[in-house]
Amino acid sequence: MKHFIFIATMVFTFAACGDGVNEVLAPTGEACAENSDCLTDDCRTELEGHDWFGGPISMDLTGGMCTAGCTWIDEGTEEEMMQADCGDGEQCLSYGGGDPLCFQGCETQEDCREDWVCTDLGSFSTCLPPEDAARVVEETSNKLTLESAPMVNSL
Repeated sequence: MKHFIFIATMVFTFAACGDGVNEVLAPTGEACAENSDCLTDDCRTELEGHDWFGGPISMDLTGGMCTAGCTWIDEGTEEEMMQADCGDGEQCLSYGGGDPLCFQGCETQEDCREDWVCTDLGSFSTCLPPEDAARVVEETSNKLTLESAPMVNSL
């Protein structure tokens, strides 16, 4: 019986101290599995929107992405407009007209997590899953040629 009480006490102690003790929460752009993994409490695994013809499009965010909602600022410098209420080095972007979200900005591949690529979208670059990066670049360039006054903060 003493052994049972000792083992039960140890199991309870480890269970109480396990998840969450000294847990480091992920910043914007980092991988996540659920909201509680992120500093912002917002983990996305997919983005949905519409193409130019109104058809549904989606982007699978491989490994999840920590993000936060943001509000576009329509005045100021291009950098100020893109950062909006996102953190330093982040950009407020919308995928296919969906809700604007903070994305991790990048200048080189080293700025992105290992499994994503730094994708040049004209006047800015952001980290994206490799399987969607080429498609997003094509959609963005098509959009820029169709608009007379392009919104630089829309993927």
